[in-house]
Amino acid sequence: MFNHLMIKYLAKAHKIKTITLLISMVFFLVPQNAMASPQTVFSISPSTCVVNLSGDACNKPLQINWKTPVIANYCLYGNKQRIKCWQSKQRVSETLVFKIRDSTIFELINEHNQVIAHTKVSVKSATSKRFRRRLRADWSVF
Repeated sequence: MFNHLMIKYLAKAHKIKTITLLISMVFFLVPQNAMASPQTVFSISPSTCVVNLSGDACNKPLQINWKTPVIANYCLYGNKQRIKCWQSKQRVSETLVFKIRDSTIFELINEHNQVIAHTKVSVKSATSKRFRRRLRADWSVF
């Protein structure tokens, strides 16, 4: 009788280990994206615009890409000013030309005025407006 009970106990323990192993395998085989909840993706490229002098405007085209989990009305704002809106969209990929003088924070805002995502486009100057590099040393004879 004792042997019979021991065999049943070991069989149950074996089933539990097998089930645990199968669940673990399923967890590792499922891609992470399938388990994660969808999130908003927002990018503007290039993220840095180089101008000749400080204070000059950047007039380069910027590639705007965004994707949200919900179809709704969204607007793009740059430094708290509305730039463009889209109706009933879930994803957008567009090229827009902006005249930017300073680094600008772009925000994607939904129809309830909630900031969904944001990114920054920096404006850098190749040469400073106030300082100019000398082409030769002060003590040069030529």
